[in-house]
Amino acid sequence: MKRKVKFKNCQPLRSLERAENALLFVRRSPSLVRNLFLFFFIPTILACAPAGPPQFPTDSEMINHLESNFSEFENLLLMFEKDGMSVVHPSWVQPKNKISEARLAEYRDIFVRLELDGGLRSWGGESVRLISHSSGFVFGGSEKGFMYKPENPSPLYESLDIPPEDLLSNVSAYRYVKKNWYLEYRWDD
Repeated sequence: MKRKVKFKNCQPLRSLERAENALLFVRRSPSLVRNLFLFFFIPTILACAPAGPPQFPTDSEMINHLESNFSEFENLLLMFEKDGMSVVHPSWVQPKNKISEARLAEYRDIFVRLELDGGLRSWGGESVRLISHSSGFVFGGSEKGFMYKPENPSPLYESLDIPPEDLLSNVSAYRYVKKNWYLEYRWDD
């Protein structure tokens, strides 16, 4: 005999048997922590996970944005170099306490105007990463942005509109834009 069970604000269960099977599994599991993990943590992560690959702006959209705001991008790099920072993110900086809250507010305003969601960070030598768009979690995701003066811009691609299939995790892919400026795409798992 099958009955439909409904909970307020929830989808109806397809059958009482599924609910009973889930309860049997919980009863047989020796660990409360395991149960909490299985029934609360995993569904929460899955519900928050992106439904597909990230939808970053196209290369041409990003290049047009860089071109139309080029002087402000260059001024931001000068500001960053003058302050001697290694990272300026909208919510944190490195080294800590090196710039004032007012100066951080200036950076945040510029980040909004230039659509730099992830701020900027030095990347060895004179290289600076300017992170426009990111997707994913701390333990896995992808980013697309600009790289100023990369030390070794390799591998080079003609387009980063579609993530390169041969790109390894934690390796940047580049597309040349103009002197010292590249688009950059990277992912990690």
